[in-house]
Amino acid sequence: MRSVELVAVFTSAIAFAVGSLQVTLTGSFSLHDRLLLIAAWGAAHVIFALLVVGGTWLITRPRT
Repeated sequence: MRSVELVAVFTSAIAFAVGSLQVTLTGSFSLHDRLLLIAAWGAAHVIFALLVVGGTWLITRPRT
C-alpha cells in the first residue's frame, strides 16, 4: 500500500470515528438504532476506502 492510499484510509477512519461519536452522543435513538446507524456508517466508509485505494491503484499502476 502506498502513502496516498494509506492517507485515504486513515482519513476515512477518522471521519468514521467522528461521525460515530456524534451519532452515539446526540439524538434520542435507542441503543439498537444507534448501533445500526454506526454499522451502516462504517460499511459506507469501508466501501469509500476500497474505492479510493482501487482507483488510486488503477490510475497509478505500472503500464506494460
